[in-house]
Amino acid sequence: MQIRFVGFQHVQSGEHMAAMGVFFLLQCFISLRITVSSVVVSVITLGIGTTSGYISPCRFYFPLDPTYASVSEHQPTAWSSSVFDFQILLFLFPAGLYFCFKSLSDTIVFIVMYGLTSMYFAGVMVPLIPVATLAVCLISAIVVSASLKNLTQVLREKPKVS
Repeated sequence: MQIRFVGFQHVQSGEHMAAMGVFFLLQCFISLRITVSSVVVSVITLGIGTTSGYISPCRFYFPLDPTYASVSEHQPTAWSSSVFDFQILLFLFPAGLYFCFKSLSDTIVFIVMYGLTSMYFAGVMVPLIPVATLAVCLISAIVVSASLKNLTQVLREKPKVS
């Protein structure tokens, strides 16, 4: 903080707010135990600091607020780009969500949330398509697996003799 060109930038930039929040929560946990009031005070402080301009917005805010685009690569993803990148998996993704909802468990809920949030962020910004690739492949694999399982069950059934 004593170096003139650095100053308070690391305290005021939005990129460091998550690390400072974790540090604050660890301090509360060790010394005071986290209370509802300490969490409320930290959220209010962060909100006031961001709206007043003391905490500068960071590039990580863009996926949550798409109007904050600063460069051309932070444009929404076109459908043609999604179809070209994901190909048939893009069409298997909704069917995979259907199969996931048929048998819910903690693991499946995590997979569904991961898939939906990654597809949202891939739709908001072009460079985030690789983030969604893993989720799309995983959920599409559930469709292929369930379809093959159903197909083998049909093929293994013996025909009824009348």
